[in-house]
Amino acid sequence: MVLQHGLEECKLNIIQTCAIQLWPKVTDWLSFIYCLENLDSKTATTDWKSCVHPSHLDLEPLNWCSATPLCAKLELEFAAEMERLQPPHKYVPWVLLNGEPLMEVVDFACILMHFLI
Repeated sequence: MVLQHGLEECKLNIIQTCAIQLWPKVTDWLSFIYCLENLDSKTATTDWKSCVHPSHLDLEPLNWCSATPLCAKLELEFAAEMERLQPPHKYVPWVLLNGEPLMEVVDFACILMHFLI
């Protein structure tokens, strides 16, 4: 698997993938991933743990998941899911609504807020 931003991106993707797997409710992991995305990219691979407790998640399962073969399996599953997207994704975030990409992040934020409130 080749990632645009190298090993650091890979490490954070694994942490995010494990969080999604361990806490399948969007409301459980959304604030955690939001926190990760707002970390300084130069220190994010060491600072990510600071996002766990404010999100009320337990650090130990994330440490376990990210250090076992499960993380590679999950990453491959997510990659395969991305490959199956129709239309194929062109950038991140690639959000589809009724099969059409949302071009504006504002649209996505409004839709997400509507479903979470």
